[in-house]
Amino acid sequence: MEKRHPLLIDGRPVDTGRVLVVEDKYSLQPYAEVVLADAGTAADAVAAAEAAFRRGPLPPHRRSDILLAAADRLQARKAAVVADMVAETGFTIGDCENEFARCQLTLRLSAEEARRIVGEMVPIASAPGQDPLRLAFTIRMPVGVVAAITPFNAPLNT
Repeated sequence: MEKRHPLLIDGRPVDTGRVLVVEDKYSLQPYAEVVLADAGTAADAVAAAEAAFRRGPLPPHRRSDILLAAADRLQARKAAVVADMVAETGFTIGDCENEFARCQLTLRLSAEEARRIVGEMVPIASAPGQDPLRLAFTIRMPVGVVAAITPFNAPLNT
């Protein structure tokens, strides 16, 4: 077994010393080791995410660039990613390739949408007695840190 995957917190690898051995679903042989989080590493991850949030939102063009770069980096590693998915999930190669393609599409569509998230205009004149030349608008802004657990059925796309 050559693969040990640390946690990534604030862009840095973290190893708690505790691991989960992942078995290949077909051979039942050890395939990889995944470092397990604990309460302290979870708190560190949330603190790092909150610190990043306090620095302020990235401009839309930067979010788009990051998503496109992620899609490109993932594409460059397609064979290894698909092989890992087959071993870890037990899905067929075809299913894993479909999941990979969905993930690529999700990243690229999200990159396009990142540039379009502009909010909405609300016509004040739609209310009786209001000046027809007045206008209100909303702006979509992040509101804080979100923690999520990905489902097993589509781990890469999610």
